[in-house]
Amino acid sequence: MTMPEPSRKPGYGALRKGRVSIAGTHYFLTVTLQRPLPRGNQGLSGAQIRNAINDHAMVLETWKLRAMVIMPDHIHLLVGLEAKSVSDSVRIFKGRLSPKLRKHNLKWQSGFYDHRLRPKDKLSGVVRYMWLNPYRAGICNEGEAWPGWWCDEAVTEWIGADTKDYPPPEWWRGENRGTSHSPND
Repeated sequence: MTMPEPSRKPGYGALRKGRVSIAGTHYFLTVTLQRPLPRGNQGLSGAQIRNAINDHAMVLETWKLRAMVIMPDHIHLLVGLEAKSVSDSVRIFKGRLSPKLRKHNLKWQSGFYDHRLRPKDKLSGVVRYMWLNPYRAGICNEGEAWPGWWCDEAVTEWIGADTKDYPPPEWWRGENRGTSHSPND
């Protein structure tokens, strides 16, 4: 009697199957470190690595960085794609940071998550999710600024907060001024 083979999950290759890269479109990206982090290591949120991430993310010529939150074990980015390929952009970004990560005994997880925002999609949910991420994770208190948060001037204007350093109270209640794709440039 032969045993049936166990069913296999489709894996990362299946995720890439439907991946479409469209220049001029906004993408929500998540890039993650291999886990678990080494004991006592701040991961990506340590000042040296955080500064290197900021430097590389802001000048990468394949995308226009709109917003970013750097967490200890992952990064969320909202970018306007300016190249032909999301995969190539992420590969360049991760590759440029890999030597710095190795010095801190860290390594990227293979692959990444991406979500292409359609014209009818609202940026508000993505920006709110990113901005509130360190607070909901319990690594930053409400009313304190998270040093790993960054957004461009258009997003700052669009979110309508008195400060771009920490989310205003209405964001905690799910209210905000952002509607559709208002930060277009």
